[in-house]
Amino acid sequence: MFQVLLQSIFLCSTPNHNKCILFFISFLPQIGNVIYGRLLVANRDMEPELVCMDSAGRSGGLGVITGGNIFQCSLGLVQKVLSPQSTLMKHLGQIMPVEMAAGMNGRVWIRCKTIVATIAAMNAITNSEFMTEAEIRLMVHKLHDTILH
Repeated sequence: MFQVLLQSIFLCSTPNHNKCILFFISFLPQIGNVIYGRLLVANRDMEPELVCMDSAGRSGGLGVITGGNIFQCSLGLVQKVLSPQSTLMKHLGQIMPVEMAAGMNGRVWIRCKTIVATIAAMNAITNSEFMTEAEIRLMVHKLHDTILH
């Protein structure tokens, strides 16, 4: 990805060349940054290409993510959480404000208002892997009663 960004810097041929270079350098990710993007190209024979813009050139919520916490879980759990039939995030969202981004690589980023709420939401997500929908509702109800009140 760094190579692609450097190529973009040198291919920039505008009258304000210095401004263009500063634009690209200001968006270079630092080591340890979490980037929410999408893979544009992911073939075995080609280098993967990560983009943080949609086809219209807007960020659309993509880019460097600040705050929150990242944890790793199984791909089955990611699919369960992202499934439209799953009610875990809906129930968690009813008791506390939660922001979440889950990738198909098993990594989940989550942010809540407080550290306690973030840790509780992380634990709720990881514990829900083998639960039924009724058990998830009961767990979230207990979480609401114990942690948040």
